[in-house]
Parts: sequence; C-alpha cells; structure tokens
Amino acid sequence: MQRIAILICLLLVTAACHAQTPQVTRIDVTEYGEYALEVQSSDQTSAQGIAQRTVNNVKQLQQTRVIHLHNDLHFGFRYTVVGSPIGATVTLRKVVIYPPQGLLQPGKATPIYRDESNLDRTIGDNFYRGYTVNGDWMMVPGNWTFELWYGDRLLTSQTFQLVK
Repeated sequence: MQRIAILICLLLVTAACHAQTPQVTRIDVTEYGEYALEVQSSDQTSAQGIAQRTVNNVKQLQQTRVIHLHNDLHFGFRYTVVGSPIGATVTLRKVVIYPPQGLLQPGKATPIYRDESNLDRTIGDNFYRGYTVNGDWMMVPGNWTFELWYGDRLLTSQTFQLVK
C-alpha cells in the first residue's frame, strides 16, 4: 500500500512539472517600422562585436518596411510572446541577417553577414526588437531581416528594406 501511495505521489509531481514547462506557441507582431527611443545601456556585445542595447521609451514614428538610412536611425518591431504559462521566462534566439554585402566594422577585414544572440523573454509580455544605425559603416542599403527562434522553430521573420 505504501508503494502505491509513493507511485501516485511521483505521478502527480511529474504531471505538475510537465504542466509548468513553458510552451511558446507563436510570436504576435503588434507593430513595425521606424522608432524613437532612449538607450538605457549598451554594455554588452554579441559574438560578432555588435553592441546590444537596453532601451526604453520606445515610440513608433512610422509604420513602414521601407526605411530611409540616416544616422541615429532606430527601426524594428514590437511583438508579444504567446504561449503558456503566462509569466514564464523563455529563451529566444535572435538573428539579424544583413544585406548581401554585409557590414564592415572599422578595423576589421571581414564583413559581418549575420549576427545571433539569446534573449530571455516573458510569455504574455510585449517587447521591442530593433536595430540602431549609428555610424557610416552601418549605413548599408538593402534588406535587413530579423528572426526570432524558439529552439529549432522560427517564430517570426521581419524584413526591412533600407534605402539611401
């Protein structure tokens, strides 16, 4: 009888743990285009040496996928992570695919064609994913694509055409 009680407890604990495993269903893109924002911090860089910034006061200036290049340009999209349980933290992989000619950082010999890093996000919350062009070496016209992945699943792909 005691073994049966232990087995039942183990089954209940296993079921409870499984029920709490975060599941990401999709990404809902709520807006996109050009933005005004404040950089809160920029103390991290990706593996490719691209600055990773924390921003606040993000305000959409224009909903468009065609963006005119200029210094201090902020473009991207807002999105909500949809899944369960609400409030759970999940890790997404963010990928930026640059135009075919890539970005050539000052002092580097090889262009950067793509950049990847991880983001911790909360299911049910709204976030901004974007890019700040702040230097001549970043003023590269062409298609810039942002992807968000959960594990091996592509959740969204957002492409912007940057023009001179």
